[in-house]
Amino acid sequence: MPLDSHSQRPVRAFFLPSDLCLPFGHTCACFFLTKPLKLCNTETLKAQKYTLLIVDDSDPQRLFLEKTFQSLGTHYLIQSARSGEEAVSYLKGEGKYKDRARYEFPSYIITDLNMSPGDGFQLLDFLKQNPALSVVPVVMLSSSDDEDDIRQAYLLGASSYFVKPPGFSALKVLLKKIHDYWTECEVPRVDLEGYALPTDSRGKPGSRFTKPKRLRS
Repeated sequence: MPLDSHSQRPVRAFFLPSDLCLPFGHTCACFFLTKPLKLCNTETLKAQKYTLLIVDDSDPQRLFLEKTFQSLGTHYLIQSARSGEEAVSYLKGEGKYKDRARYEFPSYIITDLNMSPGDGFQLLDFLKQNPALSVVPVVMLSSSDDEDDIRQAYLLGASSYFVKPPGFSALKVLLKKIHDYWTECEVPRVDLEGYALPTDSRGKPGSRFTKPKRLRS
């Protein structure tokens, strides 16, 4: 680990993987910090990312995803939904999902595209229509490699899009890559209803942007 030339203390290095979500030959980005970031409390932020909502209408696929992610991260809390419509109900806290002690708002979401009732686009569109909730990363994992499907997913705010490979062995390898990438990413902290907690933008680059407001029912 590199050392600060003045204090001789270890310097924290952060790497951005080049094999995920950076197509067209982008290279790995790396930068060094000689001072700890005040807002990067690893225990506080990382704890926000271990509630995963898996949305898939195929029972074998959904169960395979659940077991794979459980094997990759012992701290995972796995929740699941069988359709885009059910996933929206989960996010809105409707019905049984009103119990946030049992059904915690997800830290990030992995969803299939072609489902009924309500497909993956319905889920993405709900988040897009509620920008105060859209800080939650959504990974689309679909068997469709149609260019229009991929384009539409990103237009609706998908964080990334992966095509399911044939066979469970290849799928497990892909899930490991997704796991490794997203568990290293920082995401905004949210309250029990999924709304991003307020942050102080004064004197910072984000001060020129208006923060989305939560909707009142």
